Amino acid sequence: MILKKSLAVLSVVGLLMNGCGSSSSTEEAVSEKSISLDFKAIVGDQGALLCSESNGNAKVYNNLGTSLASGTINDFRFFVSEVKLKMSDNTTQTLMLTNNDNQYYSETNGSVAILDFEDGTGDCVNRGNDASTYTSIVGKINSNATVTGVEFTVGVPFALNHVEFSDIPALNKTSMSWSWASGRKFTKFEINPSDANNSTGDIFNFHLGSTGCSDADANGITDACTQPNRIALSFDNFDPATNKVVVDYSKLLTYVDITKNLGGAKGCMSALDDPECMASTGEMFNLVGLDDTSKEGKCLDASCTENQELFSVE
Repeated sequence: MILKKSLAVLSVVGLLMNGCGSSSSTEEAVSEKSISLDFKAIVGDQGALLCSESNGNAKVYNNLGTSLASGTINDFRFFVSEVKLKMSDNTTQTLMLTNNDNQYYSETNGSVAILDFEDGTGDCVNRGNDASTYTSIVGKINSNATVTGVEFTVGVPFALNHVEFSDIPALNKTSMSWSWASGRKFTKFEINPSDANNSTGDIFNFHLGSTGCSDADANGITDACTQPNRIALSFDNFDPATNKVVVDYSKLLTYVDITKNLGGAKGCMSALDDPECMASTGEMFNLVGLDDTSKEGKCLDASCTENQELFSVE
């Protein structure tokens, strides 16, 4: 009798143990994934955006803007922050950037990366840059789901933009500085129109950055900017293994004449009275997804993002 009871107890214990083992085996541990987001800069159907040809001569692009002008690239860099991945389980995962020469990540301060497509050759010489190029963003996520989309902001987060971070290589770019209050240039897209077509002799710029910034108590710290000018972008159907984020510089020049200056600095330097930035003349704000009519340098409705043509996915 005692033996039968003991066997019965052991059988029950065995069933309980088997049950626990079965339950735990179905719980999948969350794995860490390394992710690389690749970016590609082009000039319409003329191919990759380059400073120079293989023979060392500056690369000339043709049929640009309203006057179908020719020009050579002087600089092409921009900051990206707040990178997140859309997942197949309907979650959104923050990409924890790897800290290196072009990236910075902190759970407290936020994250930022600089994408750099100029290599210091051709007409990109002596533009405050060097030969290093950065065309990818790398980091990690903790998820077992599949990446289905990507979202990011073109610009530097407020907490990182308005202070000096000499120990952060990604932000320690003197030529990307805007001013002591406004922080950094979020984009530094520059083209030099060919001499025969250039009525001003100046480089045509697209420098996007925060404007209307103020220091309320004169303590040297920026408190706010009335035109933050950060571009929030979101793309579905994106697979990091097969897709790239494409920046088509020719799209940005669609409604401007790079050989002339309609007022203010040549090109668009983010001022709300700069004709090349505005929808009625140059459209450059709208083509990157900013609503110039709001006078706040940000998108207030879906139409702004729909107008955005500079960035796409392939």
